[in-house]
Amino acid sequence: LAHWWLGSIYDRTNRLADAHREFALAAPRAIAGRAQFFTKIGQLATTAADIRSAVDAFERAVSANLNDPEAHKRLAGAFMLQDLTDEVFVELVAALLIDPRDAGAYSGIGQVYVNAGRYDEAVPPLRRALELSPDYPEARYALATALMRLGKTEEATRELERVQQAQRQM
Repeated sequence: LAHWWLGSIYDRTNRLADAHREFALAAPRAIAGRAQFFTKIGQLATTAADIRSAVDAFERAVSANLNDPEAHKRLAGAFMLQDLTDEVFVELVAALLIDPRDAGAYSGIGQVYVNAGRYDEAVPPLRRALELSPDYPEARYALATALMRLGKTEEATRELERVQQAQRQM
């Protein structure tokens, strides 16, 4: 508990390396909430650009709570930073198996396809993300990009206009 409190203080005062160390010391002894410890460690490692440590921490968070779609998406995000496309896809599909209405997971899958230049495969998951969450600007922008690359300029323009409209409202 003392390591957790000290880690929290270090985190609030932006001493990220110290916070990381304290949370790492606390995590193995945690009886409950172990996934949250590892999630915090992963977030701190990501902020410090220590992607290898972030992947390790997020993998431990997933292992501590296999049925947490957010944990799978965080791990997918860390894998994306390493350009491990297959691993990203696996984690996003795992998130969808847990929560089939997870717009973020569909959007992530669509983004993986956009990044790989597989625009025709990107459109269905991006459309599904927008069906589930119409106000999802990242998914809408990725859809517009895919449509533009497929030569569907009118539809892409409509999507881009919706993104711009949402940005103006924000």
